[in-house]
Amino acid sequence: MTARILCMCAILAALVSPAMAQEEGAVAGPNTGAVSFGMGVDFTTAYFYRGILQENQGLIYQPWADATFQLNDKLSVYLGTWNSIQDNNAGSDWYESDFFVGANYAVSECLSLDVSYIWLNTPSAGGEFSQEVNIGLAYDDSALWGDGFDGLQPSFLVGIETSGTSDGFGAGDKGVYYELGIAPSFTVVDSATSPITLTIPVTVGLGSDYYQVSATDDDTFGFVDAGLDFSMPLSFVPAQFGSWEAAAGVHFLFLGDNTEAINNGSDFEVIGTFGISMSY
Repeated sequence: MTARILCMCAILAALVSPAMAQEEGAVAGPNTGAVSFGMGVDFTTAYFYRGILQENQGLIYQPWADATFQLNDKLSVYLGTWNSIQDNNAGSDWYESDFFVGANYAVSECLSLDVSYIWLNTPSAGGEFSQEVNIGLAYDDSALWGDGFDGLQPSFLVGIETSGTSDGFGAGDKGVYYELGIAPSFTVVDSATSPITLTIPVTVGLGSDYYQVSATDDDTFGFVDAGLDFSMPLSFVPAQFGSWEAAAGVHFLFLGDNTEAINNGSDFEVIGTFGISMSY
């Protein structure tokens, strides 16, 4: 399970085919159809799922893949998988394997609605963490700002558990997760071939019967995650092989009382990340 499951809901849902060169005399990219896909792998120094500690020792890498089908100019559907492989895990290193399906609808030029269903599984234990319905809204506020700034890009997500629980303490209550986020970005290196973008995501995770350490101990506040993420296109890869990107960052995680208890009494973590991805 991961902070990205919203990750996975808001960002992966928004994936579309890479932009194609359309200037007069230019040759369009290889993918001009309505189907696009992406894949990648992320490395991290610690894995917290919505503020809940999963692993903070050893090698942790998280491969993923998805496909998006653009049905019309407003509606797309998608499916994919996300995994976490951890060499410090007891038994099999394959700790987690999630599957998701969903749809994204452009309500307006600025507002999009995303609905997805996610199965969170643990191959190493041969079972299921939980299942969720996720409903998200994302607002593109770039038009409200001047040139050179893409806006705060606010988003809101509700995750409703339908089977199992994410807290892992067997409290038995199906929880509801609430997430508020912004992700302003800036071009810090302006280059025709290798621009570097800085994104500063800030995420707040809250819950109802979600952050439980017992049947009677429920905490509304789960975490705040503030990050500095740098990304750069790998323009040396020929366009016929898709659009490749490298990313690296650092995240500062502040935990609530119950997520602190799950994290062995520590309420603050610094997490480093690195990843490579491709979209086509």
